[in-house]
Amino acid sequence: MSEPPVPDVVYRGQLVAGGPGATTTATAASASASKSTSGVRERVTELLARVHSGGEAAVRDMAFEIDGYRGDVHLSEERIRVLEAQVTPAERADIDAAVDRVKMFARVQLEHGVRDFEVEVAPGIVSGQRSTPLARVGCYAPGGLMAHIASAIMTVSTAAVAGAERIVLATPPRRSAGAGGGRASTADAGKGVEAASTPAAAAESSGPTEPDPRIVYAARRAGAHHILVLGGVQAIGALRLGLFLEEGDGAITNTKEPADAVIGPGNAYVAEAKRQLAGEGCVIDVFAGPTEICVLALPSQDPSAPPLDAELIATDIVSQAEHGPTSPCWLFTTDRALAETVSARVPPLIALLPEPNRLAATAAWRDFGEILVLPSDEDVAAVCDTYAPEHVEVFAADEERLRSFWLPRLRNYGSLFLGDGTSVTHGDKGAAGTNHVLPTRRAGVSSGGLSVHKLRKTTTFSHPRSLAQAASDPTVRKEAFASARMAAVISRREGMEGHARAADARTAKLAALSNLGVPHAKELLANAGATETAHCSAWLN
Repeated sequence: MSEPPVPDVVYRGQLVAGGPGATTTATAASASASKSTSGVRERVTELLARVHSGGEAAVRDMAFEIDGYRGDVHLSEERIRVLEAQVTPAERADIDAAVDRVKMFARVQLEHGVRDFEVEVAPGIVSGQRSTPLARVGCYAPGGLMAHIASAIMTVSTAAVAGAERIVLATPPRRSAGAGGGRASTADAGKGVEAASTPAAAAESSGPTEPDPRIVYAARRAGAHHILVLGGVQAIGALRLGLFLEEGDGAITNTKEPADAVIGPGNAYVAEAKRQLAGEGCVIDVFAGPTEICVLALPSQDPSAPPLDAELIATDIVSQAEHGPTSPCWLFTTDRALAETVSARVPPLIALLPEPNRLAATAAWRDFGEILVLPSDEDVAAVCDTYAPEHVEVFAADEERLRSFWLPRLRNYGSLFLGDGTSVTHGDKGAAGTNHVLPTRRAGVSSGGLSVHKLRKTTTFSHPRSLAQAASDPTVRKEAFASARMAAVISRREGMEGHARAADARTAKLAALSNLGVPHAKELLANAGATETAHCSAWLN
């Protein structure tokens, strides 16, 4: 495939270099995020080590040092009822609807995904696969300054439909903007407003006491068995180790049953903690970076056709820019006039946001915004696939091409939103039913977002006829001899004699059970020398 043409740049953020071979906002934002978190890895390693060595006592200390929280970590049923009573009927209705849609989508995902099956690969040799759920899943929902209700819905609902036996949600205690709000960086304003995991943060805290009641309601409605009042790295560590869970007598104890998976969005510290857990064999959803939006705008070539809605496009760009100062926002189009209109409208719309959203969106657009004009739809698609955005919205004058061209043509993205009737917001908040935990930083080239399939594992099995059964059936016996010979020959070609002898032993035992006699058995073992077949003496003599 030929390289896409050099685009006409209408707007490019100041941290993105221009010119041929320029660093795109995708890589520039990633590099910026890496620089801004250069000390994060060491800090997270230190905090996780404290959790591992000190267990629940260490986590309680960290909860106070970092979040100023002194209450019980495990949310009791009584506290859950009190918190749920604070959720209004209207809020409950919306949360219920979102949970139902996300679960509906996940159930269909499960039905149409990897299935159990068996196949007879040769006479008498049955092999197959099974899809089984991960037993224990830890979910994280940010909630320090902003209540990430949707994160509870997305993670817990998916784990429940996948079939997890134990689902634990961790979410931080609430704080107001005037009570320690300075702790939450605008970099985390959209996907994790938990503390920056530094002891100094505690000094700014006015003592938060409870998690957001709507997160609690959403988690229980979606199927969480336990809720922990914890944020940041200490939450991720506690989820992984299975800390603070009630046993039958109601005591808060360490179950010593680690989570098989830890999922959910968060700030740089949470993302790094999950990355380190992945290196220990724990399943995670994605290696998350700053959230991304890419809008593709394809107007009609017919001058009499109505124009695309530039105001709506600009609004959608701003809606994602508020996530944080390193969140890339891209517009790729074939229409320069549209590009210039959107470019002019984005700053005024950002100015209408409240703080701290306005500050975050201003920085994101200033540093990582980009508007490119390209010659054709195909060029737009090619550039989009190169960026591999987390979210892609497609505005097209030709509605039919949304499904006939854009859906099959685009390959690299986290989630795709077709037409002006939807938006990233619809996906983020559960209205679309799709999951909002998605790959960023070009990870969409090779992976997808959170789904039931990430919380299930595919295992295989083989169940041939027993050697005694094979000995009594000439057809099955022939295949059993052939399979053993095949395995032995390939093993020896690889220099793995021990492997070969395991196959030879079955050849020898099957020959003995078939009453073929020692000479015939040795003939069957002709691929191995006398020294190599000495291990078969139990069946050859």
